[in-house]
Amino acid sequence: EVRIAILPLLTGDIRPTSVRIEQPEITVRLSPEKTTYQDTAYRTLVAPIVEVLLHGVPGVSFEIIGGKLEFTRGGKRLILLSELTGNATVSDDVIKATISSASDRWQLLKARLSVVPGSLAATAGLQVSALDATSVLDQLLGDSSLRIRPGALDAKLDVVMDDHGSLSGKVLAS
Repeated sequence: EVRIAILPLLTGDIRPTSVRIEQPEITVRLSPEKTTYQDTAYRTLVAPIVEVLLHGVPGVSFEIIGGKLEFTRGGKRLILLSELTGNATVSDDVIKATISSASDRWQLLKARLSVVPGSLAATAGLQVSALDATSVLDQLLGDSSLRIRPGALDAKLDVVMDDHGSLSGKVLAS
């Protein structure tokens, strides 16, 4: 469902004001090579998305209801997010997004993200309930002989990246 502004139609300009997508099924195929965080990788990924949102659909709000989002690497499923809901708003000052989902690895995940256009400074938060930490650690450790078996936990992660690419954050787990 796409809603458009009525007044610009009088001049022949079609301007969306909101986009609502119900039950999308999206697959993200990641490169087979595992990478580590780098400021350039973040900017390479985020900059074009911010550019499209700011200049292609300024002032538009987005909503996703009841979707699925799957991440794969080398043909293997890393994680499947189900019951995905989210919304985002775009303005000249900030792009804000929130999502929530279930998964086979947790009961409930809530995430928020704010990105400042231009500098790409960002803040993000992630809160997860009943995380199956064992399977997540196994996925992260891969073929390592090290095994950690912590069981289910609740966790909260807050991250801030300034406009110079410096990253800081804190994790709380129980």
